[in-house]
Amino acid sequence: MQILLTELPLTGLTTDDYFESDNFPGIDSYLEYKRVSTNATTECCTDPRSMTVYLAEVGNVDLILRDPLKRPDFEWGETFCTLINGQIRIYRNTSFNIVSPLFTFYRAPRLIQIAGVQDPYSGVVSALDVECEFKDDLAEIFIDETAGIIAGDISNFNQMSIAQQSAEKNN
Repeated sequence: MQILLTELPLTGLTTDDYFESDNFPGIDSYLEYKRVSTNATTECCTDPRSMTVYLAEVGNVDLILRDPLKRPDFEWGETFCTLINGQIRIYRNTSFNIVSPLFTFYRAPRLIQIAGVQDPYSGVVSALDVECEFKDDLAEIFIDETAGIIAGDISNFNQMSIAQQSAEKNN
C-alpha cells in the first residue's frame, strides 16, 4: 500500500486554539488518514521543533484541552489534531506556533480501465487501457478475496470457499 501514500503540505489560518487547514485533498483522491506531522516554534525557541501529533475525535476536544497531561504542550513536543468538514485542525496554545504542517494520507488507487469496455462508474466506453498499479500477485489476491466476498453475499458458499482457498494459496 506504500505506493498510495501521499504527502500534502498544509496551508491555512491560525487562531489562538488551533491551526486550520484550507487545502484538504479532493474527494476523488483521498482514501484514508495516515498521519499529520508538524513543527513548532516559540518566541524564545525560533528553531522549529518536531511535534508528535495524535488524531483525536472532535467530540473529545474539550476534554483533551482541559486535561493537563493531554493538551498541546511545546515542552513535551505533543499536540493533537481533528478532521472536521474537510479540514484538519492542529491544536495549539498561545505559547507556540504551528510551522510546516504536513498531511500524509492514502490516495485512492487509479481505476482500472479496458479499451473498448464500458466504465461501470461513468458509463462511458474507455478509449485506452489503464493498468492496475499494484503488482500482479497483489491484484490476484484482491480479485480472489473480492470473488469470495461476492459469493458469500449471494449465498454461494461453495464458490466462497473456493475463492478463499485460492486467496490463501496465492498468499
